Amino acid sequence: MKLIPLGQLLDKSWELYTHHFSRFMKITTWLFLGSIFYLVSLALSPRGNELGFLATQGLLSVPQMIGLALSILGMGLIFSLIRLWAQMELIQTADIIEKKAPTAAADVHKRTWNLALPFLGLSLFRGFLWTVPLLVLIPFYFFGVLSLTAENFALWGALSLLSAFFGSIGGLILLVVLVMWFWFAGFALLLEGKTVMDALRHARELIRGRFFATLWRLIVPKVLFKAVIVIAHVILFQLFTILLTNIPGLSDSLYSTLALIIGNIVFVGSFVLTLPLFISADYLLYDSLRKNQ
Repeated sequence: MKLIPLGQLLDKSWELYTHHFSRFMKITTWLFLGSIFYLVSLALSPRGNELGFLATQGLLSVPQMIGLALSILGMGLIFSLIRLWAQMELIQTADIIEKKAPTAAADVHKRTWNLALPFLGLSLFRGFLWTVPLLVLIPFYFFGVLSLTAENFALWGALSLLSAFFGSIGGLILLVVLVMWFWFAGFALLLEGKTVMDALRHARELIRGRFFATLWRLIVPKVLFKAVIVIAHVILFQLFTILLTNIPGLSDSLYSTLALIIGNIVFVGSFVLTLPLFISADYLLYDSLRKNQ
């Protein structure tokens, strides 16, 4: 049997997302927890040029350092961990919905926590693998140093440019291959109970002989959905900006703070609203791959 057609993949992804929107939102709204830490940090630490000046001069007060730490903690560690947790919950929820399995939410939560460390380890390992293509740029930096320090700098400079050009192309190709090989490893770990290494091997096996067919179906939904998100994001931010600029008596400091708050809400809100859509499309493609293996 052939893989799910692209048109059907888009339609079913949207159908799964819209029909179970409230169920998905109960998972992804937890992403706003990172925003709480970020918003508290706004009241404690300075922003922009003032923050940079105070930090470089070692003049940050204790509350300001706490605010800076909360900002990094909220939109760095906490947001990233909750996003991983939400991905795990969404993958399992999509599987339950499609299979019409009578599984309680508590059972999904329990399985998520049981597999949290393996899933985190898998995510970190894949992240490391996806940085490997950067190694092809080593000759660029090597020749670049030689062009500044050695004789025949024109020759080394030319070699530096050539290595940057061909290295970028080679690195991009290698990155696409690695991403495609291991993209569905998380699905295999969560839904089929495989270990980290078995999940990686299984993910690669799934696309064997249908690399480009899978690549096409993986990229197009993301591009289309992301285009809508970016447009909506820009429109919302511009509307809020226009609203702020028309508030009488608003100081520059308060304007800057409100702009940061609105920017954060719009940024996190886009993840809250759209992460289930991306996961739905990926799940349906994964399901088609494993059924037609």
